[in-house]
Amino acid sequence: MNLATLLSLLFLALQVVILAICIWLGYRRGTGRSVVRLIYLSVLAVLSFFLARWLAGLFSGVALIAVARFYSEPIKQLMLRSPQTEQLVGRIITALLVPVIFALVFGVLQLLSLIRLKTLSEKLILLVKKDGDPKGAASSWIGAGIGVIQGILIAAVLLAPLSCAVVILRSVDSQALEALGLPGYETRQTDTAGVAIPKNILKPSLLPGLVHRDLSSSNGGFTFAGFFAGLITEALTSIEGYDTNLADEMTVILNATGEAMRIYNESLGSGMSTELAAINAVAVLVPYMEQSVLLPEISSQLLNAATVSWENGESFIGIEPPANANSPAGVLVGALMQSFRGATPENVEDILNTLVGSDGDRSSVMENIMSLTGEEVDVSSDEAIELLADSLIVIGENQNMAPVIEAVGQLGSDLIREYNITTIPADESGAYDEIKNALVEELNTTAELDYESRVNSLADKIVSTAESYNYSVSSAKAKLLAISLMSYFGSEENITVEGLMEYFGITEADITEYNDSNP
Repeated sequence: MNLATLLSLLFLALQVVILAICIWLGYRRGTGRSVVRLIYLSVLAVLSFFLARWLAGLFSGVALIAVARFYSEPIKQLMLRSPQTEQLVGRIITALLVPVIFALVFGVLQLLSLIRLKTLSEKLILLVKKDGDPKGAASSWIGAGIGVIQGILIAAVLLAPLSCAVVILRSVDSQALEALGLPGYETRQTDTAGVAIPKNILKPSLLPGLVHRDLSSSNGGFTFAGFFAGLITEALTSIEGYDTNLADEMTVILNATGEAMRIYNESLGSGMSTELAAINAVAVLVPYMEQSVLLPEISSQLLNAATVSWENGESFIGIEPPANANSPAGVLVGALMQSFRGATPENVEDILNTLVGSDGDRSSVMENIMSLTGEEVDVSSDEAIELLADSLIVIGENQNMAPVIEAVGQLGSDLIREYNITTIPADESGAYDEIKNALVEELNTTAELDYESRVNSLADKIVSTAESYNYSVSSAKAKLLAISLMSYFGSEENITVEGLMEYFGITEADITEYNDSNP
């Protein structure tokens, strides 16, 4: 029996007991006393609600300190690097405390009312029934009926913590709960488990075959938790400063976190590197972003914290910063950090989808970049350069990733110089003039073609121009050149043949000689 079913049955049993007691007491009290008791309970419920929210705010700080003792290492890193996340966790803890304190305060006030309000009760009974409260069959049965209402109210309040847990757990996918280690959840292994995938290879993502459940179709735990459970849960667990409640958020976050942990563990078990396993896990979060208010908030703070850790040379959630910051991958990761600094709840889904999203046949951008960081990788090979260029095209289509494309402008020139990407000499000025004209044309067609089409068009022109002058530039290198040139020069006003030649690694002496021969 899993935890959700166990709690549901417990809730049902306690609800039956409370209803039975209230019906019996209502029968004994009769109409007048039952009406007065119902008035008391209604007032106490409202008073308890407001007291609970106030007290939860007071105790949340102490609870946060207690919870911090159980943080995992990645969570500790996140809290250290992102004070905003710690504030958010404090508000979440407040929302968690409200149902518990609500039940406790209501229970205490109810007992006090039975002891201290006897005189007031007698006066109220006379207002309800002018002739006192004579005991008769009709009065007893009406009292029993009122006892049903009292029982529902008392059960709803006293069992609020239990009903909140049931509503949330019954809304979460069983595979996610198993991955989170909750008792009683066992599911079949997925097809990806046990697949031998060598470390740091370029591979299609594991994610396209996964099915993300539509949470709106969940029964929310109403089967066992009672008719009012969902409404009470939403009312009690609203989060200060956010237009959402903890019940809805926990459903999404538990589903997302559980699935991410499952993919992470399966990826590690298949022999994948920690870095790629972490990338696969992060990719799982993206489809859940639209269903949550807090998940984009937490994710943007996660990226901000990652930037701080990597800039300090520390690993973050298993991903190490590149050992060589001046390598192509190192330069790109440095530029990615700047994009991460600009991550907000509004754009974080877009950023993550660009970095870790996959179309099935093509690896994600982060997988590609991480695969280029190894010392054994030949970054001058056509395979590596095409991988880099394809990743940059994906990034270039996202305006939120502008810092990365800006960094590529200088990176392209460095690669040309270091790895001799093109061998067109200075005396072939006609070739540079043709490339200049093609670059101007692509920079002026912003509204007509998407980024990838413009890159491919300019790359084709570079290849054909080189061939017409009996020189060779591979399509992969031409693609990287096209991205770099468009980034570096930016607009037609910045482009000159001399500047283009300098970008391609032509020496200043050769450029001077070219200018002297072309007055």
